[in-house]
Amino acid sequence: MDVENYFIQSLLENLFAFSDHLDFMRNVYLAAPLFSDAECDFNSMLRDKLEEIGMSVFLPQEHSNDSDYVRDARQESIFSKNVAAIDKADILVAVLDGVDVDSGTAWEIGYAHALDKPVYGLRTDFRTLGIEGTVNLMIERSVVLCTSLGELVKRLELER
Repeated sequence: MDVENYFIQSLLENLFAFSDHLDFMRNVYLAAPLFSDAECDFNSMLRDKLEEIGMSVFLPQEHSNDSDYVRDARQESIFSKNVAAIDKADILVAVLDGVDVDSGTAWEIGYAHALDKPVYGLRTDFRTLGIEGTVNLMIERSVVLCTSLGELVKRLELER
């Protein structure tokens, strides 16, 4: 093999290896309540788990709630950053724990669903809505429902 062909072959191998890495890194928007220390701690732990399996995670409590603007400008800033992050995301992961799904999380699920993005719901809370199901039927029909962190990780590994 001459030097020129060797160089081209080497370049192509490196390009394909790099593109395989790009396919591996998926952008995830992590939708979850973020109003207590416990919720924020759980979200951070979940972000770490997703990053361990090669996901790039947008976590609103870290990436959009840092605004020092007055109320209206702050709300617009947070809203715009979160919508842009969902637009960019390949996947949305939503924490569905609690008596009912957090209203902001529900909106984020609906928006991602309308964009035809895969949405995974993590529900580790054993409470149900009785005959209605595990969560509100509009949420349950919009997500791939996972009942443990292990199940969520296994399903997301298939998305890589």
